[in-house]
Amino acid sequence: MMGFLQTSTRTRIGIGLCVFGWIFNVIGFSTPGWLMTTPTNGSTAYILGLFHACQYRSLVLISHCGALPDKKPSWWATTKQLHIVGMLLGVACVAVLFGYALVKNDKKWLTKVGLVLALASATFIAAGATVFGVSSNEITDDYFEEIERTQFTISWSYTTLLIGVIQMLMGVLMA
Repeated sequence: MMGFLQTSTRTRIGIGLCVFGWIFNVIGFSTPGWLMTTPTNGSTAYILGLFHACQYRSLVLISHCGALPDKKPSWWATTKQLHIVGMLLGVACVAVLFGYALVKNDKKWLTKVGLVLALASATFIAAGATVFGVSSNEITDDYFEEIERTQFTISWSYTTLLIGVIQMLMGVLMA
């Protein structure tokens, strides 16, 4: 922890924000909760993620979460690919920043590399979130016939992901 303790408070806060932002991105990326249906009285609600869908009735899980149908819009794969690249860049960022925390303070280039990786990670994740947000209104019954819905809305996983992107960008600006 030699290098980390020798850095300025502002840089330590920036590194912490990058790490916590990446953790928020992992949570938002992996959970089903990107889109959710608005159920009518007593009807079933569906919560969709990039990889899984779950059915709920009165906020109680009524069946297990399962894989999404094979027939998905093309932008769905683009969103996944952008997020996967962003998450891998985030892993590299966290590894570099932890490496920096374990060496003496004369390795300031590690901080700069970590922050560039954080910026790249946040950029790819934000691009994927933008593709998803702009294109999610294209989800129709043609893609998900079994879902009887009244309306899809952005849900908590998507919001968690955006909070993570903001934290990573704030971390880059702080350090």
